[in-house]
Amino acid sequence: MMRRIPSVLAACLVLIFVDHPPAAAQTATGTIVGTVTDDTGAALPGVAVVVTNSDTSLTRNLVTDASGHYAAPNLPPGPYFIKGTLQGFETVLRSGITLTVGREAVVDLRMKIGSLQSEVTVAVTSS
Repeated sequence: MMRRIPSVLAACLVLIFVDHPPAAAQTATGTIVGTVTDDTGAALPGVAVVVTNSDTSLTRNLVTDASGHYAAPNLPPGPYFIKGTLQGFETVLRSGITLTVGREAVVDLRMKIGSLQSEVTVAVTSS
């Protein structure tokens, strides 16, 4: 009977760790996610989004997907600003974003249609 106790105890420990594995180490990063839309609320795919850490100048270059979503995972904590650009729209800049460990900061951007710009080229010919 005494021989079975260690084997029963070992089997119980195996079952405990199979059902509840040890917790994985937490990462010391955070994530910034968001959606980019126009003035009407329609999603804007193909927006160039640059996420920049204000202290270290670390940048992450992203492009929004077909639903206007972007995600910048595994960022070190700190202050960030985000810039969104798309041809035909005004550039949008969001600052004052503080990312902390384990946090998912949601930063949505709304872009306005840009003013039309025209370029005039003057060619001078000599006669």
